[in-house]
Amino acid sequence: MRNNFVVAVDYDDTCVIGDYPQQGTTIPDAVESLKLFDRMGMKIILLTLREGDALQTAMEWFQKYEIPLYDINNNPDFPGSRKVAADIYIDDKNADAAIVKVYSGKWILDWEDVTRKVIRRFFQSKERVKNGYSQI
Repeated sequence: MRNNFVVAVDYDDTCVIGDYPQQGTTIPDAVESLKLFDRMGMKIILLTLREGDALQTAMEWFQKYEIPLYDINNNPDFPGSRKVAADIYIDDKNADAAIVKVYSGKWILDWEDVTRKVIRRFFQSKERVKNGYSQI
């Protein structure tokens, strides 16, 4: 059983309003939410299709806001796994994504709603561990 609660987060149109391959404009509440997750002890994995210079640009965004990454497109707790294992995935393409309309008609994630869902899942996970059930 592992003790890490892992959040896998997309970058484009999730953390920033897409301007691929540039950095883009930060989506409201994304930084604050990711920092909160880190303070709560959650591990953050960047899950992105970016590579090369475009990936470096995304990594610089996380560094700029002092959001530590556990890894990129990989969960070191599951070496060799073809799927990035996480307790929750944050992505604008997620079927349960809370989308709001802002910024001249651009649809973006509602990070307040995302944060509530992540925290709820985090505490449910802690309760399962306390009761003797292991996480994935």
